[in-house]
Amino acid sequence: MRPLLLLLPLLLSSSAHACLNDRDSDSLAVQSARFPDTLRVITGRFERNPPLYYEMRIRRSLAQLKKNPRQFGLYDDIGVAFDRLHKGDEALQIMAKKRALLPPFDAKNPQMKEAWYRYYANAGTFRAHRFLGAKSGDLNEMRRARDYIKRAIEIKPNAHFGRERYQLLAMEWIVAVKSKKTKDSLGTFWMKRERLWESDGRGEKEQQAAVEGLSGLIVLGAAWQSADVFEALSAALDNPNGVTLRHLALRRCEEILKNGGRSLAPKEVSTESIESMVRAGGSDPVSGVNDANQKTLNELFPKLRAEADTWSGQRTAYMLSRLQTGRHPDTDATFWKEWKPAAPPSVNVAWFNERQNSYEGRQARQARERAQLIGALLILGGTVVTSLLALRFVKRRRVAA
Repeated sequence: MRPLLLLLPLLLSSSAHACLNDRDSDSLAVQSARFPDTLRVITGRFERNPPLYYEMRIRRSLAQLKKNPRQFGLYDDIGVAFDRLHKGDEALQIMAKKRALLPPFDAKNPQMKEAWYRYYANAGTFRAHRFLGAKSGDLNEMRRARDYIKRAIEIKPNAHFGRERYQLLAMEWIVAVKSKKTKDSLGTFWMKRERLWESDGRGEKEQQAAVEGLSGLIVLGAAWQSADVFEALSAALDNPNGVTLRHLALRRCEEILKNGGRSLAPKEVSTESIESMVRAGGSDPVSGVNDANQKTLNELFPKLRAEADTWSGQRTAYMLSRLQTGRHPDTDATFWKEWKPAAPPSVNVAWFNERQNSYEGRQARQARERAQLIGALLILGGTVVTSLLALRFVKRRRVAA
């Protein structure tokens, strides 16, 4: 038995639920020290804000824009806030106002380049969210959203550490599914797109990039309730260094489906198919999660989820107690001064290493066999010596007689 080391936080260096651009998403603190690790992403132990947080930001930012309508960053803050409140029409209206004021694109002007990048990234994301939230959306809106994200990537290829590449991938998958050009899950669609079966050395790096990108969709976007994104995340984690997290990602996918969530590829992503993937333990039977460890993970996952929900509830309660008195993190430097979150739960659980235990068992058997052989030899040797002494004694008696 050994500690479950693979579940210790793996620090992260984006479906269409993706990278929103406001003051929360692009600060260095958020993108490095505060960006959640893979385990926290899967269990939901990352920062989400209550509606009042965004409502207050909208009111304050609109008042500031009346004084100076060319504060382009405020349009992004307001648009993202409306999107978080599921008000896609209002979010796109504020982006239209921003575009009407933007000067022509100039790649040599860093500030204008950033403003245009944010316009395309946010407007594309808002359109995608509006399409997904509609009962029968026009697929042309998703195509337009996809084209906006393409343009944003052209302007700033490595924004959010390249996570918008996976936002674009998810959009292309949605268009393909809705136009009946594929029945694949998002994870399979990604693997085929990247041709991961080719042994050209790209596989491991691409999987790591996909883990980061898809995690970004969950944290910075709206994919926490997306079974398809968690299925794709499990595919990205399907390697010797990620199979335990893959198992938990599949359990989160299953949880979403059991709570009424739906996949855009229901034949490929269902509770039955997820259970089948869980039992398989991974594509590599040697490095996959064996039955004993699956049991450990299955017992651990609901505990981690419950703790994450408790932590999130405590954080929301803390925020509301201050937001309701007019305080807001945007304007109050002491807002988080009294926030003392509990430490994450321990994942130092018993872990059965089948290969190691098999080796150790073989070593122990060999040691026992050696000991038994030595014991037998000692007994045999003692018997021989005793017999020789007895014969010698008999001979001496005969001679004496």
